[in-house]
Amino acid sequence: MESNRLVWEMVKPVIERALPDETPSMRLQQVAVLMTIYALEAREEVVTAQMVTEAYGLSRAQTHRLVTSLVEKGVLHAEQTHNRLGRGRSTALKLIETPEFAALKAVLTRQQP
Repeated sequence: MESNRLVWEMVKPVIERALPDETPSMRLQQVAVLMTIYALEAREEVVTAQMVTEAYGLSRAQTHRLVTSLVEKGVLHAEQTHNRLGRGRSTALKLIETPEFAALKAVLTRQQP
């Protein structure tokens, strides 16, 4: 099933590029964050670290560790930007799509009614 392959292409780097001090639990958290960012991106809005923090009830430090790990693995881009009000700072998050992931996503998008 193509959708299963899409999910695998998304999470494969988290599993295959384990950092030396990571536990299996940390990798599961990273997968959850990736899936959440993917779902939020589908709503065509800017995804921020604060959204992840609120969705899971994490501390800012926990979210920062998760985001930093995903950036180090090359699956996430994090960029400092202004918040919604244009006054404070926010961290915008965007998935980095591998060529395989992008190709599968394009196939699935064409198949949807």
